[in-house]
Amino acid sequence: MTLQEHKWVETNNSLCAVLRQVHDVLALSPLPPKRQWVGLTEEEVQFYIKKHSKLVNAGYDKMTDTNLVAKTFDSTGFYKEVSTVLKERNT
Repeated sequence: MTLQEHKWVETNNSLCAVLRQVHDVLALSPLPPKRQWVGLTEEEVQFYIKKHSKLVNAGYDKMTDTNLVAKTFDSTGFYKEVSTVLKERNT
């Protein structure tokens, strides 16, 4: 065996020993338990939907003498508020 081959075998054996030690340490170190995701209840979802829904004046109907209203939904506000709540619960 040449000197270069001998050094390669020594290096390989040393690396294998280090890998065995790392494996043993990792095998003895349990992973932390995975956190349970905390979402919104159905009631909370309905609350935020109602909070971001609005009736707006869509005009006046002369024939019936009534104001016409339309329902609108602020999806951006809904998303931002729900995102904030979920981040707070899951950090």
